[in-house]
Amino acid sequence: MVNKMKIQIIFFLLLLLIACTTDDQIQFSGTVGDAWSIPKEEVISGAGKDAIAAIDTPVFSEADQIAYLQDDDRVLVVKIGQMTRAYPLNILNWHEIVNDEIAEKSITISYCPLTGTGISWDRQVDGTKTTFGVSGLLHHSNLIAFDRDSDSYWSQIRTDCVHGTLIGRRLRHYSMIEMPWSSLQHMIPDAEILTEETGFDLPYSSYPYYDYRTNHDLFLVPVEFDDNRLPAKEKVFGIIVQNEAKVYPFTAFKPDRLNIINEVFRGQPIVILCHPDLGFTTAYKSNIDGQVLNFSPVQNDENIVMIDHQGHTWNIFGEDTDSQDLIRNLSSLKSMSGFWFAWTKFFPRVEIYQE
Repeated sequence: MVNKMKIQIIFFLLLLLIACTTDDQIQFSGTVGDAWSIPKEEVISGAGKDAIAAIDTPVFSEADQIAYLQDDDRVLVVKIGQMTRAYPLNILNWHEIVNDEIAEKSITISYCPLTGTGISWDRQVDGTKTTFGVSGLLHHSNLIAFDRDSDSYWSQIRTDCVHGTLIGRRLRHYSMIEMPWSSLQHMIPDAEILTEETGFDLPYSSYPYYDYRTNHDLFLVPVEFDDNRLPAKEKVFGIIVQNEAKVYPFTAFKPDRLNIINEVFRGQPIVILCHPDLGFTTAYKSNIDGQVLNFSPVQNDENIVMIDHQGHTWNIFGEDTDSQDLIRNLSSLKSMSGFWFAWTKFFPRVEIYQE
C-alpha cells in the first residue's frame, strides 16, 4: 500500500503541476478543431490524461463482505431494473470514474472530489457504446471526462460535450443517491458494493486531499468565488431544470425525520426527500400519468418513504410499491450534492431554498 508520505508527495506534486500550468500548455490530443462550448481560458490542465485511472472492470461484493468502510463513509447508489449497486467515495476519490454495466445498461459513474459532485450517465453516445476516462482538465475545478470512442471532452456537472467531434451533445443521466455506508446497510442491504479489487494498489481508507472538504479558503486551482450567501465548501443538494439550478442547504431540513418538499421549479413539479440524520437526499419529477402528485413523508420505514394524495406508497428510488412489479416510477430529475462554490460557478442565478 502507498504510505502517508507517498500520498503527501503525490498531493503536492499535483498542486505544483496545476499551479504551474498555463493555458498555452494545455494539450488536447486527438480532438478535432479548436471549438469549445465553454471559455477555453477557464479550462485548467491538471494531472494529465488518464493520470487518474478510471475503473473499467469493477468488482462487486455483498455488503456483509465489505470490511474497509466506516459508518460515516459515503457511497453513491444507483438502481436500474432490479439491480442496485453502490460506489464508495473512498474509491472514487482516487479514480473519479467507473465504467459499469447494470441490468444490461452501460453506465458511467463519475465523482469529482474538487466539486463534491457525483453523477451517473449512459455510455451509449450517438448509438455507440463507449467508456469514459479522466482527461486531467478542469473547468471551475470540475472534472472534464473524455470518451474513448471519439476522444471528445465532457463536462461532468453539465453532462454535455464541451470540445471535440460531439460538441453540444448531452448525455442521458441516471438517478443516483448519495448516503452514508451505515444508511445503505440499513435501507438497501441487498445492494452490491464496489470492492477494493480495482487492479490498483491505493490507500482507499485515506482521503487524498487533506482538509480540502472543510477548508473554505483552499482551492487546488484558481477559483473566483464571490457569492457569499453560503460558505464556499458547504455541501448542498441541488436540482437542475432547463439549465437553471436551485439548491437546498441541509440546514433547511429538520434533522431527526424524513422531510418532503412539494414544489414547482421552472414549471416542473418536483418532490424533494431529505433525511439529515440518515444522510440522504434525492429528488424526482412529481408529475406522472398526466397528473401532479402531492407527497407526504412516511417515517421510520426503510422500504417506504412517502405516500401520495391518492394513497399510493413509494420507495426511495421513486418506485410505486403498490403497482405490480414496480413498473410505475417517477421520472428522474437531474440532481446531486456538491460544494456551494461549484453551484454558483456553473449556475450564476442559482436559487437557495428557504422555508
